[in-house]
Amino acid sequence: MRDLALWLIFSGLTYSIVRRPWTGVPALAVVAYMHPQGYGEGPMQAFPAYLYVFLLTLTATLIRPPRPWREWPPMLLELARDPRLWLLIAFWAWTTWAAYQAPVSAFAWPRWWVFTKTLAGVGLGLLLIDDRRKFETLILAIALSFSLVALKGGYWALLHGAADRVYGPPGSAYYDNNLFAIANLMTLPLLFALGQRFVSPVFRATLGLLALAALVAALSSWSRGALLAGLALAGVMAWNGRFRLPALGGLALVSVLALGFMPGAWLARMTDIGDYARETSALSRLEIWRIGLENGLQRPWNGWGFDGWRVISDSLDWHSVYVELFVEQGGVGLALWLALVIGLLTVLWRPRKRFPGPSLRWARPYVRALQAGMAAYLVGGAFLGISYWEILYQFMILGILLERQRRALVPSSPAL
Repeated sequence: MRDLALWLIFSGLTYSIVRRPWTGVPALAVVAYMHPQGYGEGPMQAFPAYLYVFLLTLTATLIRPPRPWREWPPMLLELARDPRLWLLIAFWAWTTWAAYQAPVSAFAWPRWWVFTKTLAGVGLGLLLIDDRRKFETLILAIALSFSLVALKGGYWALLHGAADRVYGPPGSAYYDNNLFAIANLMTLPLLFALGQRFVSPVFRATLGLLALAALVAALSSWSRGALLAGLALAGVMAWNGRFRLPALGGLALVSVLALGFMPGAWLARMTDIGDYARETSALSRLEIWRIGLENGLQRPWNGWGFDGWRVISDSLDWHSVYVELFVEQGGVGLALWLALVIGLLTVLWRPRKRFPGPSLRWARPYVRALQAGMAAYLVGGAFLGISYWEILYQFMILGILLERQRRALVPSSPAL
């Protein structure tokens, strides 16, 4: 029955994408983040859903282009004005060089191919998401892809007293409890942004329920990195005046849940953060970071390429985006990546000033949401190797799209 349901879902997506190619972009987000085929029971589990939706979207775009072909060159030239796009291309080009230069490049190329597909998938949004309605549809698809899974996990946690950890979609890049918790926190502000944009009481109540489930699922991951990321998220949301009430309410709710609902072992685990010198997990991370930095300094420019741990260490994860990037992509790759992050943050800085007037007011909640989500990523990523996560580069593409909307309505403003 599950396979039949999945077949019907993908049949509906096929019909939608053939008629309106731009719907392939939110469909790719759903397939990447919710990973529906992972819930299959038979042949659908092996169905290459992401590749299928990507190729279908490309084909549909060529057959039924969303705009006349004569309008494509001006649009591409407008995209080329954004330095963040060139930084993203430069970073990808450097990862290609690092993979080529890797001591054992056979280990690096498979992961390079996955990263290339990731950039190609999110990059379709630059070509097909060109107005506010499409942008908000993509935001909704991203938010629901994580929060609906969190609803199931949060419900399970409430039933079992949070004794079991909450995991993400099976077979996905977000299955691990720590990873799913950070992804949940990154996309949680998108729910509040959607709630600000749409005034329907039923819609807002549904988003509130999903936000509650996301908080419970993040807590029930038993991840200390997620706890720190959640504090960073709440701090940035509180700093942004329009999100202050949800942030303070979320902190109060988390405090009540932590003290009254979470088991004693959870509280003991969280309080071990301050005693890292005696905690086994923290000590193992420190040792992995030491190994990574020592080996990174042996190849400080080119790095060891994707999956460099296969040559250096028995650990499957560098447990830090910053160590991972330095070891695998070298100092140049790390610098390009940091420039990309800073470039995104420049778009998100001071939303009231950068997105002025009634014509751009709709974008401000999403700017604040991306800002808060990046805070959760940058703190949570200090303890997890999530440098090549699709949701991170999705955020970067969303930032470029917001900047394009800003320049279209404020044409005299420079591309920052």
